[in-house]
Amino acid sequence: MVRGAYTALRWISPQPAPNKAFSNVSDAARWCVEGIEADGQQAPASAYILAGMSEAV
Repeated sequence: MVRGAYTALRWISPQPAPNKAFSNVSDAARWCVEGIEADGQQAPASAYILAGMSEAV
């Protein structure tokens, strides 16, 4: 329910940077790491671990 309210709020007031609501930290961390990599950068090793992406560490 909270995630739906947050999504609706973002429709009303767009944010200057990408953002998204997640149900758990692992999915959120993975989304962040993928966004950082898509920008041609590398996230800190701790972000990969938090995202469950230990193969990248």
